[in-house]
Amino acid sequence: MKPILFWVGLVMSVGLSAKEKAVRSFESLQKYLTKAPYSVVMFYNKNKANLKNPKVKQQIKDIETMFQAVSKDPIYKDADLQFLTADLNRDKLRMATSQYSLNILPKFMLFLGRQPLNTPLASGLSSGYLYRTQLEALINSYLDKHMEKYLNEKAQARKVELEKAKIRAYNRAAYGPWYGSFYGPYGYPYWWYGHPYGLRPYWGFYW
Repeated sequence: MKPILFWVGLVMSVGLSAKEKAVRSFESLQKYLTKAPYSVVMFYNKNKANLKNPKVKQQIKDIETMFQAVSKDPIYKDADLQFLTADLNRDKLRMATSQYSLNILPKFMLFLGRQPLNTPLASGLSSGYLYRTQLEALINSYLDKHMEKYLNEKAQARKVELEKAKIRAYNRAAYGPWYGSFYGPYGYPYWWYGHPYGLRPYWGFYW
């Protein structure tokens, strides 16, 4: 990641929660992908055979912990990078196997919306698991420009909102605490434009 992207993400990350979510069906996976500008999906298999093997079971646990830790990275959280896990042992997720050619598991895929990015990365449980540095390198290589653009747009939107807030604060200071309820759109009291019933106050009377 570029230095400016790091510091913007670090400053804006306070109080954010983890983005990692578990999907339970192919339909829900598609919905999640549609709602986010970009996503990282970890496809793996927690079937009985894998969980009965102590070595494989530990590898699954380690890779889940690693994936969740990466999802909490301040840079990715502020860039609204979505992290999804998909356990292909679920019947409703089996369609993803053929849809994304998931022949080797676990496999990490990057998406722009619902469109998968072609990346060379795939690792099998039989040969070990993906390290955090490898996953971060994958994300940074393929999504860095997209996240930087998104953060710039987000910062610009915040700047616009800040300017609007300053204008509202100035108007309140200029016209008093009743501005917005007592005063009209041009700073004059509402009675200047006329009473809602066409009456105006004059020396305690209305005409």
